[in-house]
Amino acid sequence: MSDIHRDLEFLHASFQPVAETWLHICKDDLGIEMRVLETLRDEDRQVELKRAGKSQVKLGWHNVGLALDFACFDEKGVYDTDNHSGLYTKCGLVAEAMGGVWGGRWRMRDYGHWEWHEGFTLQQFLDGGKKGVV
Repeated sequence: MSDIHRDLEFLHASFQPVAETWLHICKDDLGIEMRVLETLRDEDRQVELKRAGKSQVKLGWHNVGLALDFACFDEKGVYDTDNHSGLYTKCGLVAEAMGGVWGGRWRMRDYGHWEWHEGFTLQQFLDGGKKGVV
């Protein structure tokens, strides 16, 4: 079993301040009870998740520190797994306003996920083709 990284310090240096601001807005300004579940993933963890059917990719934005997963809790402190409270939508809209991609918009919804890569592909990132980020 691989380690699960939850701290924002494990995110890519370009994403850390964005994620910190997002977390502050969601928690402090909007009053949403939430926490970060996972930031950076190593390859072993990604393989585990793919085998378990919890990820569809061999390599993704988590593997380069440009994605995070989070959980929201309703007013009773109950973990909201399907956005019935609308809290994930609020957090997702904040992420999108900051230039992020929110998993709640995908065909296979991933409400508690967002990634920040400013319009470039993972391959461009891996190839070092994005100035100022890599």
